[in-house]
Amino acid sequence: MDVPGDESDWTKWKMYDEVFAEFHIALHDLSRAGEFNENNIKWYWPFPITSFYELGMITNLHPSYILLGPPLSFDLKKVKKKAIDENYEPIQEIPLRMVVNSAHPGYLPTNGTHGICGQWVRPEDVDVYGEYIQCFEFEDCKTLKEEEVLLNTYKNKEWPGNLNLLIKKLDFNIDNRVVPEELGAMRMTCGQKCWSGSSCQLCVHAFYFAEKVRKEHFRRKQQAAIDNN
Repeated sequence: MDVPGDESDWTKWKMYDEVFAEFHIALHDLSRAGEFNENNIKWYWPFPITSFYELGMITNLHPSYILLGPPLSFDLKKVKKKAIDENYEPIQEIPLRMVVNSAHPGYLPTNGTHGICGQWVRPEDVDVYGEYIQCFEFEDCKTLKEEEVLLNTYKNKEWPGNLNLLIKKLDFNIDNRVVPEELGAMRMTCGQKCWSGSSCQLCVHAFYFAEKVRKEHFRRKQQAAIDNN
């Protein structure tokens, strides 16, 4: 259970903490992190961490979760190594959260790469990312039914349809079944170099190649139907 708020009603927070197994405060004022730690109330910063400077600062405040944003979500091995709190005995790892169903935050345009190089995770890559990410989040769900469908899809680890119907702000028509299986594992540690001027373009090439494969498969299927007539 995540609760937004910064009020110092410790009795109420402790009561919630006893009732709900996973109770966390979405703390909007980091200057008060020490108070919540002293009162043993779990909290986390509800905004994406996008640099190692931020990661180090937040880690030192001992949150219960860290919400990752790009490009850190493309450098998970390094992030996990950094997100170790060495002030506790024994050493504890801080769990990581990540929004998986959106190619870009709402305030960023999707033109150019059409969201292909943005932060998203396919249901088929749940186990790959699950080695580093403890909590997958869904963004912009308008109804509980939509959130339930997303949850079940990611639990089933399969999406046999158009990927842009699952990933918000992905402005590209691509059948998820022809996306290379190894793409998720490669994106997880690529550092999102394409956003810093690199010529990597791994995701773009993979998508356009997959689209060519789909079109060729469809063409051959049509040709076979014609030949059989």
